[in-house]
Amino acid sequence: MGRILTILLIALTAAVPGCFTFRRMLDPTRHRDDGAQQDEARWGSPYAYEHLLRSDIYQRRGELDKALAELEKALDGDDDDCLLWVKMAELRMARGEPDRARRCLGRAVSIDPASPRPWLVLADLHRSQDRMDDAVAAAQHAVEVDPEGTDGLLWLADHHLPTSPATALDLCRQALAKRETAPVLRTCSHAARATGDRDAATVYLVRYLNAGGDDREEARQLALAMLADGNRAGGIALLEAVVAGDSTNDPGRLELIEALLSAGLFRRAVRHIHTLGPGDDEQLARRVSLLLRARDPWAARELIVDSAGPFPQSEALRRALSDVEAILERQEKAAYLISR
Repeated sequence: MGRILTILLIALTAAVPGCFTFRRMLDPTRHRDDGAQQDEARWGSPYAYEHLLRSDIYQRRGELDKALAELEKALDGDDDDCLLWVKMAELRMARGEPDRARRCLGRAVSIDPASPRPWLVLADLHRSQDRMDDAVAAAQHAVEVDPEGTDGLLWLADHHLPTSPATALDLCRQALAKRETAPVLRTCSHAARATGDRDAATVYLVRYLNAGGDDREEARQLALAMLADGNRAGGIALLEAVVAGDSTNDPGRLELIEALLSAGLFRRAVRHIHTLGPGDDEQLARRVSLLLRARDPWAARELIVDSAGPFPQSEALRRALSDVEAILERQEKAAYLISR
């Protein structure tokens, strides 16, 4: 185990400089700006960061005593690292020790006064104690020490979102002007939706997905709500962003196809029908049915013949092919009568 962790640590150290980025890799659940503060603090010793990695693993498991022991070993190896003291403060908070957490943050600030991270953790600490004025002041200080960053602005936006969505949206746009990242765009979408501007929320959410955001379910739910409200264009655009690049998302693609068919956008529907997974005979028959609804019986016949031959063994496919041939025969008769 120790050898594996050491190898992983050396690889991470070589690939990504900066302890702030390393902290993000250890805790991807924090919605912080992945590109910010690359030079926030220097790297410590490999020994210290190996124990930091162990500590983080234990903390994720809820084994806080073991996590504390590993982090204390990390500080023994390097007690002059801002990240380690911030990490210790977070662990003390998790253990219900706010006073010790505050002292750890004071040490982190003394090591790196230009780092916003200790101030944001202090804001979280104050918020956990319902000291909201102090929490906001700490977050604002994070913005002051890091005027080019976005983390402090996003913290403040999250704080104002329930009571003042317009203020939250303004803060989000300030962050967006500094750096366009998935966390910033997602918060912008939340704020715009809270203000009632669903169109803007949709635009931000599409940009969030295009920027690598992975919360597609949130976008899907918003798209379905827009379709239910009669906003077909916005709902379809959002569903197309949801399924883009995700070849396994057949349920989302089927919802998009239904929306396109309802809007009479048959050619676009056909394109998406052809991207559905092959599936079994029942699923193939469903694809044929969708192609017929999209008014493309030729594509439906081609799909059946290519997949099961001209004489399908499946009863479902035989029925589907019979329906297709009946439609084509009627169209041929109609064309003949028109030409006479």
